[in-house]
Amino acid sequence: IIISLVSATTSYFASGRATFFGDVQPLKEPGEKEKSVNVLYHMMDRREGSIDAVKVSDVMTEHPVALSQRATILECLEKVREYGHRVYPVVDDEGRVIGYVALEDLLSTPEEKWGLRIEETLIRVPLLVRKDESLGELVLKMMERGADHAFVVDDYGSNRLLGVVATADVLKRLVGAAPPLAKGVENEEG
Repeated sequence: IIISLVSATTSYFASGRATFFGDVQPLKEPGEKEKSVNVLYHMMDRREGSIDAVKVSDVMTEHPVALSQRATILECLEKVREYGHRVYPVVDDEGRVIGYVALEDLLSTPEEKWGLRIEETLIRVPLLVRKDESLGELVLKMMERGADHAFVVDDYGSNRLLGVVATADVLKRLVGAAPPLAKGVENEEG
């Protein structure tokens, strides 16, 4: 045991902040929404009829507003003004998800670059899920990635956009399915 402790301690001090597990470690402190999803997820009963029985297709928003990879930043800002969302999937000419952009990305771009196409600048790596995956699987993926949106595709080969799931959609479903917190609190239906 002592040899293992000495080896682990030496390795820790020698490597500093370097790690082989950087891609699975959280990059930032989870926000309030992510913390709420985490708490509700762990409150849920994992038996049949619970979070694992609900499919992504049950909570997704179908036919989301998407941005073309060929659109300029200015055109994207005009779409944001029209629809008012914070996050938009970016798709190619065949409707396949290639990434996403957030309002804060668009607004932080200097005005002199608004003529650039979105594919040349701001695209983030999306969290993709299939519509037949369970809500439990989706929540785990969102927590692991620290994602507040997931983009629903028909399959991972084609990545054709079918819908989007935001943290708010997940929270609504989890809150509606969560067991009462206090004894004596009864469901209004029963």
